[in-house]
Amino acid sequence: MNTTVFYAILCLLTSVNNAEVPEKYFQERSALLAEEINTAVGGKINLNENETIANNILMKWKMKELNDSNTQRINFAKHYFTYKKDIEKSKVYKIIKRMPKGGLLHVHSTLLLNEDVLMQFTYEDNLYACFANGDLRFYYSTKLPEFPCATKWELVSDLRNSSSSPEAFDSQLKQHLTIYNDNGVDCNYEDIDTTWKKFSKCGNSFKYDEEVKKEMPDMIAGFDLVGQENKGNPLTGYLTILYEAKDELNYYFHAGETPLSGTVVDENLVDAILLGSKRIGHGYALTKHPSLMSAVMKKDIALEVNVISNVVLSLVHDVRNHPLASYLAMGAPVVLSSDDPGAWSAEPVSHDFFVAFMGVASKHADLRMLKQLALNSITYSALDDEGKARLLKVFNNRWDKFVRDVINDVSLSDT
Repeated sequence: MNTTVFYAILCLLTSVNNAEVPEKYFQERSALLAEEINTAVGGKINLNENETIANNILMKWKMKELNDSNTQRINFAKHYFTYKKDIEKSKVYKIIKRMPKGGLLHVHSTLLLNEDVLMQFTYEDNLYACFANGDLRFYYSTKLPEFPCATKWELVSDLRNSSSSPEAFDSQLKQHLTIYNDNGVDCNYEDIDTTWKKFSKCGNSFKYDEEVKKEMPDMIAGFDLVGQENKGNPLTGYLTILYEAKDELNYYFHAGETPLSGTVVDENLVDAILLGSKRIGHGYALTKHPSLMSAVMKKDIALEVNVISNVVLSLVHDVRNHPLASYLAMGAPVVLSSDDPGAWSAEPVSHDFFVAFMGVASKHADLRMLKQLALNSITYSALDDEGKARLLKVFNNRWDKFVRDVINDVSLSDT
């Protein structure tokens, strides 16, 4: 390099190094960071004295575990199945599991229970089973089921008793009740369709009957259409009847459960909003539609986010890239839920809260965010105002106890 040029660069660098950044810059920087924190979910919550102490304990463990995870603990870039057991060893998870989390607003009842609980039901009397297209079907009946099956209906108790090893029989049976595997191998399914095909065998669907709504109004909150969105009709396929009934029914549509953009699946979001859906199930594709995102914020339509479900069903591979990060940062009306926790042996809704808190949200996110998410599940529930007030009172009592328990837990004071 030319000596003159080198000397000129050296002088410039020395001049820059000696120059002082004005205090105003740092004030503006701090103000912007504070604005971001205040905008995020939970940013407007003020913690009382006990909550502040509990928050300090929580954040101590959060920082420790996040720093550890970079080398030896939880790697959120991998599939959920590979780190599920590590979650359950976490001090942060211990706190979150103990925490009251409000309501579970997005869950499919047929896949709510995990495989261990479901296995207990297989020991009941009058439970028949048969194999159909590689899938195991169950049916309770006091007599041999009359509707056809590809093989034949047999009592599960007879199948178990006639097997050479009841333990091996149960182990094989259990595999039909979950898609979870804990060996850390082959956790990434080929694609979304492959995963959905396996997942759909774990549960059954049920139909909504408008007459049931009239007979049991406290049991039916509203109407939704479920299933793999790109395999069924879009909302526009039922638009006439949905539009006609929109003033009579509360809608809670699944919409935008896709990583793609410009398809009938993500454009279901348009119709969910226009039809007045009270909440949107998943809404994964919403960040790719700024006008729709603006409408969701303006209309205060809650987004039912199911983080682990989106990983297992192959919408996102590295959970740190989940759109929930944007929803939380912009203070969107988010509720966390579990979708089908029994299918992947998750604890509703603790595992989802943990992954969202540790793997998706800002490192600055603290107890305020967790509390706001729990409160959101009450605010955006289908309960009337009186029901919400009753539930909020119960929640506040449980929350105060939770805070005291965290403070008094000696195992959390360990370093």
